[in-house]
Amino acid sequence: MVHYVLASLCKRSPRKINEIVNGTRGVSLEFALVLERMLGTTAEMWVRMKVEYDPWAARQKAAQRAGISLKRASRNAAEVG
Repeated sequence: MVHYVLASLCKRSPRKINEIVNGTRGVSLEFALVLERMLGTTAEMWVRMKVEYDPWAARQKAAQRAGISLKRASRNAAEVG
C-alpha cells in the first residue's frame, strides 16, 4: 500500500506514515488501534513489533557509536550470553 493512501485512510499525515515505515517514529498504542481497524490486523501485533524493534534499533545505534559492525556486535553478544 502506498504511504499516502494509508495516511488518507487513517486520517494521518503522509509524513507520519513515512516516518513509521522508515523506523524514525514508533507506533503508539493509539495508532496501533487505528491500524487494527484500517488494516484488519491486531493492535497487539503492532505493539509486539515495536517491542522487538526498539532494542534492535538501540543495538544498531550503540554499535555505530562504538564503530563496530553488527555481525561483530551480534557475535560478541552470543559469546557473552
